[in-house]
Amino acid sequence: MRIGIYIQYFFSYILGLLFIYTAVRKMIDYNAHVAHIADVKFLSASIAYHAAYLVILAEMAIALLLLVPITRVQVWGWKLILPLMLVYTFYVNHVLNLPLFIPCSCKGVHDRLAWTDHYILNAGLSILALSMITLHYRIRKLMKKNNEEKELNELIDVVIASR
Repeated sequence: MRIGIYIQYFFSYILGLLFIYTAVRKMIDYNAHVAHIADVKFLSASIAYHAAYLVILAEMAIALLLLVPITRVQVWGWKLILPLMLVYTFYVNHVLNLPLFIPCSCKGVHDRLAWTDHYILNAGLSILALSMITLHYRIRKLMKKNNEEKELNELIDVVIASR
C-alpha cells in the first residue's frame, strides 16, 4: 500500500514540475505562444490571446494540484490532465491536417518532438493519469477496508473484555 502512495507522489511531482516548466516557458515567450495559436487557425485571433492565457493558467493549476503532498488533492490534478490532453490531441490533429507545415512551438523539453510524437506523448500522459486515478481509488478502498477490519477487531476486543 505504501509503495502505491510513493508511486503516486513520484509521478505527481515529476509531472507537476513538467507542467510548471512548460507553463513558464510559454510565459517567457508569450507573444510567440499566442502567435502560434493564432497562426494555426485553431481559434480566431481574438480568442487565441485569451486561450493562450487560459492554457498557462490550466497548466499551472494542474501543476500546483500535483505538487500538493496530499493524494486526495493530487487526484484532482490527474483528473484535470485528461480533458487537457484531449484538447491538446484535437489541437495536434488540427495542425496535422493543415495544408502547410507548422513547426511545433513547444519550448524546452518537447521542442524536438514531431507532431505525431505529440500523439504518443498525449496518449501516454492520459494512460498515466488514468492509472494514477485508479491506483488512488484502489489504495483508498484498501485503507477503508483495513480501517473497518481494525474497528471490528477493537469492537470484538471490547465485547470479550466486558464478559
